[in-house]
Amino acid sequence: MIEHDQRTMLAQRVLGIACGWEDLIDHHGLRVDPLMQAASERDVDEARPLASPATLCRLENRVDRGACVELSKLLVEQFIESFDAPPDELVLDERGAAFCWAWERFTLGTAITGVLYNELRTDGSFRRTPVRRDVLELERVRQKLGAEARDMTGAGIAVYPSPSWTVCSGCAYRPPCIALDTGVTADEVMTTSYRQRAPEEEQVGRLGGVTWSTGRGAAPPQFGRGSHPGP
Repeated sequence: MIEHDQRTMLAQRVLGIACGWEDLIDHHGLRVDPLMQAASERDVDEARPLASPATLCRLENRVDRGACVELSKLLVEQFIESFDAPPDELVLDERGAAFCWAWERFTLGTAITGVLYNELRTDGSFRRTPVRRDVLELERVRQKLGAEARDMTGAGIAVYPSPSWTVCSGCAYRPPCIALDTGVTADEVMTTSYRQRAPEEEQVGRLGGVTWSTGRGAAPPQFGRGSHPGP
């Protein structure tokens, strides 16, 4: 029985793909090629060829979902370590941290280690910045979201502004809100740009007079010629 080193088999497979021999069946001939043996950093020996296609197939099928997850973690770790410390404005991004916590709830069994921010800068350059989110930070986000949820559903809810362009871009009351944020009284803005809404007049309807639906006890509308009185 011939034993093959895993590193040698990986080198053999990668070198074959790099040279255009991507099919495993190609290694019937490549396994005895002296150049392939030397490139795989193994002693050239005609009596001891490299791994066969069947052996390489078993090597590839050993990789399961768990191995792919660990490999992805390793690549992310190496990518993050290649950068300097991220800027404070990205570290303090509560929304990004909340997304990390929520994403683990949606995709069970997946560990989220951080956020990659893609930025197209004003000078035309592109920057990708990784920001790591550890377990303690995600736990803090969870507690903060829980506290906000309790406040929202509590009887003595405190209403306070939470401006953002996503929320405020289509709001008709943005001018007085900006006035309050800048420390200016909003009375003048409210007086010149807005008016008090008139009370709505309650219209007393008649059963079956306007609309009809199943179970309401009203007659259905009549369609066709002569169904509506008129001149």
